[in-house]
Amino acid sequence: MVSYPYPPDKDCGEISERNFRVQEGDPHRFDADGDGIGCES
Repeated sequence: MVSYPYPPDKDCGEISERNFRVQEGDPHRFDADGDGIGCES
């Protein structure tokens, strides 16, 4: 069995982008309120 590493988990404080459309699944949980926009300021 081969295990593939996932990308490192990021938080909004670790990236410069704000108010962006998140991808389906939102693996980093950038969209805290579930409205489809990540790292809202």
